[in-house]
Amino acid sequence: MLFDGSDSNTASIGLAYARSIVQSFASEIRGKALNRAGRSAGAAPMEPRLRIWYNSQLKSKNYIVPGLIALILMIIGALLTSLTLAREWEMGTMEQLLSTPCAPPKSRSAK
Repeated sequence: MLFDGSDSNTASIGLAYARSIVQSFASEIRGKALNRAGRSAGAAPMEPRLRIWYNSQLKSKNYIVPGLIALILMIIGALLTSLTLAREWEMGTMEQLLSTPCAPPKSRSAK
């Protein structure tokens, strides 16, 4: 069985389910062998060998921390922009810009 460890919670849950299924199947096979032979069946007929290829330690911090850094940077950018605009309105410089006698440039295609 292969587990994708990029979502560590889901992989851990799937890992636990897989272990329990394999162990119950192995005990069922061992019980049938005991009934047939009437003696000890020895080692387990199935041994789960679990291998997680991606994020093998199942550490979610490798994925949460970079995402949080990006999210914080986006929030700070939006917050600084809104604070700057609000301060310009409070200081009155936005009204001064709007009241200047400058007109927008005329497009050349209007000729």
